[in-house]
Amino acid sequence: MAGPTAGPAPGPVAVLDAEHAGKDPYDAQRRTAEGIPTLLMPVTGYTGLRRHDIDQVHVWLDALPPTPPMRSTTNPPNPIR
Repeated sequence: MAGPTAGPAPGPVAVLDAEHAGKDPYDAQRRTAEGIPTLLMPVTGYTGLRRHDIDQVHVWLDALPPTPPMRSTTNPPNPIR
């Protein structure tokens, strides 16, 4: 799961893939334990990604508690003087 875990990701992560192998399950479990919900969603290689797969991710996201909005690092707020 090199892509989603390569940088800081404070929000939930859903990984949809035909093959979850190697460190993927362990990385997902670690991230979830650290408070970053992570879903590994298997996608059938025969049919590929389908609308039903996306709908399942939406159901998962809707069931999560709300997360605070992310702070932009490109435009930090001006200090109060």
